[in-house]
Amino acid sequence: MKKVFFDTNLMLDSALERGENGVASTAILSACEYGEIEGCLSFLSVANMAYTLQKGRTKQGMMDILKGYTLYLTILPMDNSQLQQAYAVDAPDFEDVLQYECAKAAGCELIVTSNIKHFKFCKDIEVVSTIDYAQQFIEDENN
Repeated sequence: MKKVFFDTNLMLDSALERGENGVASTAILSACEYGEIEGCLSFLSVANMAYTLQKGRTKQGMMDILKGYTLYLTILPMDNSQLQQAYAVDAPDFEDVLQYECAKAAGCELIVTSNIKHFKFCKDIEVVSTIDYAQQFIEDENN
């Protein structure tokens, strides 16, 4: 089974039903739920999601969303080693570098994000757009 790392924006696109990326993200997450891929998410993403999802909903509503995702996604830890390695990476968005280091440490084969331009610095993990990666799962649903 392929081990795939999801950037925070993929999760938020699904949870907030944000247009075409939201549809694509939901298709990918369904594939995880059905055991077709191992979806991984950093601990940092959970914190970022909580911050965003608490706006306009109750604490319980936000927690229910997070708990729902953690039933079928692997939540990856982050540590000082990853932080130290991230300091050495020259990239415009430090949070994305932290995500990359987390994915690399966990042995993920792929990073899926709706902002592939933010991951141009990645050399040893393939980065794919949410829509491109979801296409295979959307086609499977239609067949």
